Amino acid sequence: MDSEFYNAFATTPASPTDIAKNMTMENETGTMQKPPKLMGIEDYHGWKKRFENWVQANHLKAWESIETEYERPKNSVGVDKIISELSEPERESYKGEKMMVNLLQQAVKEDIFY
Repeated sequence: MDSEFYNAFATTPASPTDIAKNMTMENETGTMQKPPKLMGIEDYHGWKKRFENWVQANHLKAWESIETEYERPKNSVGVDKIISELSEPERESYKGEKMMVNLLQQAVKEDIFY
C-alpha cells in the first residue's frame, strides 16, 4: 500500500538539459500565468506579436488600456481622484492600466528596462 501511494506521485527526474529547454520555451511562448519574456532587445520584433496575442487572449482589459490612452480621473477641483473615489467603470480602467504595467514588468528582462 505504501509503495502504491509513493508510485502514484513519483516522476522521472528531469535532466538539466531538459529543464533548460523547458525554461527557454516557457520564456519564449509564455504560459497561462505568465507572458512571453523579452530576453534580448534583438528579439523584440518576434516577441512583440507573441506578447500582444498573449495579453489580448488573457487580459483584454489591460490591452484596452494600450489602445485608448489611460488618463487618471480628476475630482471637481482638478486633482487626481484617489482610488476610493473612483466609480466602478473608472476602477476597471485603472485596474486595466495597472495590469498592463505589471505584465510589461514581468515580460521585459530587467536589464532591458535600463
